[in-house]
Amino acid sequence: MIVRAVFCWALAALANPREQVPVVFATALKAFDPKAELDVKCISDDTASNFNSAVDKIIDQMMEKRKKKMRLGLRDLGGAVDYVGNQVKAGCPAADVGRIQRAAQKLVRFSGDKANIEYEVKKTLKVAGADIHGRVNGWIGAYKNVKTAEDAGKELGELLLAIEDASDAKAEL
Repeated sequence: MIVRAVFCWALAALANPREQVPVVFATALKAFDPKAELDVKCISDDTASNFNSAVDKIIDQMMEKRKKKMRLGLRDLGGAVDYVGNQVKAGCPAADVGRIQRAAQKLVRFSGDKANIEYEVKKTLKVAGADIHGRVNGWIGAYKNVKTAEDAGKELGELLLAIEDASDAKAEL
């Protein structure tokens, strides 16, 4: 029984997105390009740790369910993804992280102005017109409920892909 419990714990740790930031990021990249490949060695342990610390704070902020906290959480999420992208480029210059970084930077820019955020608790979350309510919930759920790193990356990638398609027009008003 103890051996089984230890095995299950070890298996959960392997699937935990917090333990596999390189897999999360590599999977998120696939939302932008299904053929994208990223060597997981391109993301250092320090970068992964910094990302995880940021994600913990971001999720805590978002869970407060207030418009300002949600907006700031989205801004910080964009910043955290951009940070990982910069670290990947520094360690692996050939890695193509441009689209995910541009989407992350767009999220930062849009979230910098409350006029770009439409938020009603448990009903609506739009950034510059892009409906991301379900995508944010999916991403938070993948982290909080310890789904696989691939699930967390897929949710993150889809969230950012929706932002990539958001209209700059509303953000510039």
